[in-house]
Amino acid sequence: MGRTADDLAERDLPPEVGDKPYFSWDYYPGTPPKIWEEDRGYFVPGALGEWTIRTTLGVLVLHEQREVREVPVSRRKALYPIAPLWWASVEVPRGMAARMTQMVALRGSKLMGEVLGGPYHIMLATLWAVEVADVFVGSIRHHGHLWRLPLVLRTALVELTAERLCSADSSARPLLEAGLELLRLVEELGKESWLLYDGSPRGVFRCAKGLDDDGVLVLMEGLGDTTLPYGRDVTHELRLRPLDRDLATSGPNRYGPAALLAPPAALPPSPPASSAGVRHLAPPLRGAVSRL
Repeated sequence: MGRTADDLAERDLPPEVGDKPYFSWDYYPGTPPKIWEEDRGYFVPGALGEWTIRTTLGVLVLHEQREVREVPVSRRKALYPIAPLWWASVEVPRGMAARMTQMVALRGSKLMGEVLGGPYHIMLATLWAVEVADVFVGSIRHHGHLWRLPLVLRTALVELTAERLCSADSSARPLLEAGLELLRLVEELGKESWLLYDGSPRGVFRCAKGLDDDGVLVLMEGLGDTTLPYGRDVTHELRLRPLDRDLATSGPNRYGPAALLAPPAALPPSPPASSAGVRHLAPPLRGAVSRL
């Protein structure tokens, strides 16, 4: 990390870098990791603690630096890197197990000492994008969770290319590309009221854990539009309790809760499984309830 950081300081900055995040493999230390292999889980205490500190205190720290909560506001800026202006555009939904890169602790003084958009900020953005890609694909594979990444992060993953991101394990590439495509379709075609939880944009949706025979990633819940790709026995009107609520009530280290049906009064009538717009996935979904 130290040798790479020294090299970064000598690079010429790309044009138009400043109040927007910039992502480049030229600023990534070492080779890309083997993404998706580890089950990161969800609602992980360390990741949740870091997310809470970032969104409430506006500083970038590791879970091990949670003493920041006790530090007076007047001293925080001198001790911890402040979240850049662009950080809100790359923040992940609450509950996603993306962990802050260790460079904020090892090279925090460099981040605090350089202008916004300097080489260490580019390194931070790139490391974060790769971390999020790892959790995004692993969450699909292990739990059937399709996290709703912000557009800037999705664009970053395209710019970094799935081929390079998955160079350590090419088998992850189809799932990464299919996950990003399904997320695009969900936001374009999903019924607006079905994409909300408690009045706010939902952070995660239920999907299959792998591609179907056609190489398509399908949904394990209805989102109000018949043209979205669904698994077997899943209709566009099959309304499940939003996964955000499961995450909020599951508590730390509880992995893979079954998809729970919403109260009967909130459920619209579901057409038979043979109705138009239903896509098929092998193996079948038992009882139209996701068993993760």
